[in-house]
Amino acid sequence: MYREKLSKITLYLVFLTFICTLSAFSAENFALDYKLTKLNVAREPEIFQDYILFTYKSERPARYVAAVFEHEDFCNFRMFKVNEENVYFLLLPVPDNITTLRYRYIVDGLYMINPYEKDFEHDQEGYKLSVFRLPAKSIKEAAIRNPKIEGKRVSFIYKGQPGHIVNLVSNFSSWDPFLYPLSETSSGYYEIELFLGSGEYYYYFLDNGQKILDPYNREIYQDSARIDVNYFRVP
Repeated sequence: MYREKLSKITLYLVFLTFICTLSAFSAENFALDYKLTKLNVAREPEIFQDYILFTYKSERPARYVAAVFEHEDFCNFRMFKVNEENVYFLLLPVPDNITTLRYRYIVDGLYMINPYEKDFEHDQEGYKLSVFRLPAKSIKEAAIRNPKIEGKRVSFIYKGQPGHIVNLVSNFSSWDPFLYPLSETSSGYYEIELFLGSGEYYYYFLDNGQKILDPYNREIYQDSARIDVNYFRVP
């Protein structure tokens, strides 16, 4: 009887852990959830959509991981979540009017710099602070939403490396990989504008022949071959 009750409690705790892991991801943002789910290594911070993504991974599981930031007077403990690959992650909304973030990690009560951040400075007391410098175009990137639909006019923006060949591949072109090339309107920014009838559409980008899902479209679905593609609808 005791063993049966203990087994039920154990199963309940495992179920709770499973639910907590799932709750780390928002059902509203498929592109972001997909990226967080696929994280299997920690790396230096990066900007994705409207967020700065911080990561941490250790050989030994941590009880908690947090970060504190200079622009918040190091008072707001921002707690990391963890995915099934045991990668801890924090999504910080891109702050307004700030070009340099100074911060520290806290792992099980121990203050430290981000081990994956290349840049650091010393504060007035000599303690090290990690430093992340926001790219000048991060504000422009944060404003991108794909696709932009105005009546039947549909436009896309793609951010990549300068000088690449970027194409839009979609069911409205019968998945022809060459029919809709994007034009590089500024260094690393590619754009295309189309006129489409009402309907549901699926697409992805080709960057120098490599398939890229649109990071500025939250809608991701699987096609009939169970391949991930982006989705939008023209009313």
